[in-house]
Amino acid sequence: MKFDVKYTKLGNQFFFISNLTEWHFSYRKDYNDIWLSKTGPLDKKEKVALREFKKIIKKYGFIYRKNKSVYLGKIFYTHREKVIWQKLKSFVNKDEFDKIKNIFEIFTPRFEKIWKFYELHFKRLNVIKKSLNLKRNKELFNKLEFIINRKRKINKINVVMLFSPHGANATGAGGANLGEKYVTLEVPDLKLNSWQTDYSVGVLAHEIGHILFNKNKYRNIITKLIKKERLTEKKYNNLDPKRPLSEIIEEIILESLVPFGALAQKYYKYKPIHNFFSDLYILNVGETFIKFKKNKKIPLRKWRKCLVWYIYPLMSYYVKNDKKIDEDLIKNILFLIKK
Repeated sequence: MKFDVKYTKLGNQFFFISNLTEWHFSYRKDYNDIWLSKTGPLDKKEKVALREFKKIIKKYGFIYRKNKSVYLGKIFYTHREKVIWQKLKSFVNKDEFDKIKNIFEIFTPRFEKIWKFYELHFKRLNVIKKSLNLKRNKELFNKLEFIINRKRKINKINVVMLFSPHGANATGAGGANLGEKYVTLEVPDLKLNSWQTDYSVGVLAHEIGHILFNKNKYRNIITKLIKKERLTEKKYNNLDPKRPLSEIIEEIILESLVPFGALAQKYYKYKPIHNFFSDLYILNVGETFIKFKKNKKIPLRKWRKCLVWYIYPLMSYYVKNDKKIDEDLIKNILFLIKK
């Protein structure tokens, strides 16, 4: 699997403005807090512009039509800087296009201040490129593809780099909402040979895992097994009322591999296993489990970590013995949830 890592200034401006709208539950609140602390509170004109942009972006959402993503971010993330506005013009109606252009103009002064904070853009780019070229990371991606992929291999993934406002002590984040050939990776000011960089590579692997999941129809298998086991969405909506149970199961499986599971333990330089057995981690897992049993609402990220802890030995067995994800694995996870 090869990678083409790149970024555009316009793509990062889209990310900046869309995150400020808070249009989707997955937005990064911590990014907004940092950006506004550096550039000052929003004025009235900006607040109105964000409300307008929120309406437009929600209309398109992360929706697929005829197996193609209509997410607005796809225009800004997957095209060269020079052609983005031209592509957008043929994608949205005239009124929407004019509004988006105006919104970008309104936020340009604020974004320019932010862009200056991202000094040495190429430094972050080079950290990711060098990390992906390490032998152990190449082996990680090959193993990931072997475990999940049942069809032809993916020759190349385009990694769209978005700049996180965090420093070297933070880890990357990502998304897989751009179709089969693209993923986004939100990159803080990472340093080579650090556990944060290891973890960020794992985040990228996790997002590629979502692409492989979709490509190999695992989502259909999970949905069928949920119905067969009579796991109703209503009963389990204390996990995350905003996401279907099938998506949550997918997240658990992938998290059990990377960025904090069996593949992470096998290939990272900085092994995450000590976290699994630290007093604090086990205490958090126990508290999460008790709350879940009492039907209390808990953050999905905490619940996923709880399940990853339980599944870790089984997933390690799959990794060590070159087993592909199968119905037995999914049934075991459903059994844990059911009990």
